[in-house]
Amino acid sequence: MRFAIAVVSASLLVMGCGEGVDEIPATQDEASVPQASDQGTDRPVSASVTCKYLVIWSAAGVWEKPTQGSPLLKHKYRDDIVTGSGCDWTWYNESENVEFLAVTTTSAEDGIGWIKRAAVTRL
Repeated sequence: MRFAIAVVSASLLVMGCGEGVDEIPATQDEASVPQASDQGTDRPVSASVTCKYLVIWSAAGVWEKPTQGSPLLKHKYRDDIVTGSGCDWTWYNESENVEFLAVTTTSAEDGIGWIKRAAVTRL
């Protein structure tokens, strides 16, 4: 997954679309969990790009931040459709060994919730 992100980031920079794209950190721990200020207008993907995902687990939580230690906002259930705030905008939480996917939700302070990537499949 990191290779794919690096390739996309490099492609955006070559095409001139990389303005405001932050460098992807080599390691991610709880101290580097994205904060609301990190999820503002300088996202690594365009806010107009969205993708739909089908929940494949019987139930999947949506968290405020990409960690199970943050507030649980809501649950999504099998066959629910969630919208990604950017196609495949993910965050790998190394301390929990879990990859999270950014989804749009009005329940989050910044409009971005995080669901486990394994719980959904892209439509």
